[in-house]
Amino acid sequence: MDSPIYGDSRLTARMVGCDPADVGSIPAYHPKGAIMRIMLKSKIHGIKVTDANEHYDGSITIDSNLLQRAEILEYEQVHVLDVTNGKRFVTYAIAGEKDECCVNGAAAQLVEFGDELIILAYGIYDYGFFDGSNRPKIIKI
Repeated sequence: MDSPIYGDSRLTARMVGCDPADVGSIPAYHPKGAIMRIMLKSKIHGIKVTDANEHYDGSITIDSNLLQRAEILEYEQVHVLDVTNGKRFVTYAIAGEKDECCVNGAAAQLVEFGDELIILAYGIYDYGFFDGSNRPKIIKI
């Protein structure tokens, strides 16, 4: 069976340390290494800022239930988009109380109470992981 990109899949399997008998389950590989893609993994859309604390080391504190539903781990990197003012920043998530959304540290200067945010988390996936059935976890508030 031939790889859709680089010929003999049995050779590709040996290059990446897989059993050549499993060629049907091996994604396409670039000759210099695996093709990886950064894809949206999780999104919390429409969360409102409930507090901003400049005197904290950093991060964004988010309702722990929302983090769990969105499959975002505590200390996972997140991108924060402020729909209200158009500003964006990158930080990490920490679990908070029910209905909490507190922007901490220097980023607290970028938001105001009541601003609507979008929280995004990305994953790095193997080229063959996405077959059309995989979708990001999206939570709308």
